[in-house]
Amino acid sequence: SGSTSELVQFTSPVTSTCASPDGQLCAFSTAAPQIILWNLNENRSVNVIEVDYQVSAISFGTDNKELFSGSIDGKIQVYKTETGELARTFSPHEGKVLSLSLDHSGGHIASASMDGSVVVSNQYTGARVYDFGINVLHATIQEGNLELRFSPGGDLYIHLGHHQSYVLNGKDGRVTLEEKEKSF
Repeated sequence: SGSTSELVQFTSPVTSTCASPDGQLCAFSTAAPQIILWNLNENRSVNVIEVDYQVSAISFGTDNKELFSGSIDGKIQVYKTETGELARTFSPHEGKVLSLSLDHSGGHIASASMDGSVVVSNQYTGARVYDFGINVLHATIQEGNLELRFSPGGDLYIHLGHHQSYVLNGKDGRVTLEEKEKSF
């Protein structure tokens, strides 16, 4: 049996959380707006990043050196975890970013937005690689039943709820609809 301890007390509601791929760090975004980076091994804050807009989705880069944030203004901002410095910004959406997923093997980031779009971008340049389309997912996104996940092989699973998922093949860009339950 293990012991538990209180991680941190927040003075503002938490809007998103994620753990780093190696399990060393956890990131919390708050309505303040800020992002708090927490070292799970040392049980302490290692950085607090003040941001311009409330963050609604966050995801670590492969090596823990970068943190990707999606915000209510539709932008994705990338911060250096050690310094909190803003490394780059790109704007794939017109509305609030709801979900982010990084393809750790292929250099892509997928993002979904309240504007009804799902976009796959190059995580280094922000260039669009694939745009899933604004009308296809609008109703589902508005209901909030959406989850994005890249597989280790680079396929993007877009789970829409109600046992319906789209799969974007990472090798040829082919999209298929799967009418079965997916667990993430």
